[in-house]
Amino acid sequence: MKHLKKYENKTDWNESEFNVIKDILLEIKDSYPTIDGEILRYDEKAYLSKPEFTINGKLIYLIKLDCSNIKIEGDIYSLEYYDNKMKFMSLIKEVCWRLERALDVKVKIPNFDDFDHWQYEQMKIQLIK
Repeated sequence: MKHLKKYENKTDWNESEFNVIKDILLEIKDSYPTIDGEILRYDEKAYLSKPEFTINGKLIYLIKLDCSNIKIEGDIYSLEYYDNKMKFMSLIKEVCWRLERALDVKVKIPNFDDFDHWQYEQMKIQLIK
């Protein structure tokens, strides 16, 4: 994604992991050029609260995607609109599967099934080791 950036420029960043994440996320940018986002390296010391959802493991990256500029074709509540929404969600799901395989992580997406939530707020993709 053209506008994806690192949250902080620290030496503990794993450049190869960051580049893999960025390369995989470019697939979304190719299909939806108006999407934007950032890749954050999760540091427990920098955050006061725990992540919303966790599994056995440690949150290592948080990908925030700004979906507010994505325009889904079709009249709201129409079958065309629903079909196009499902195509977008399928693309996100496929990208997350690729992230899991490439980085040997588990992916969690809070509120993924609530389209209206992340259309107006950032979609948060958690990468957990």
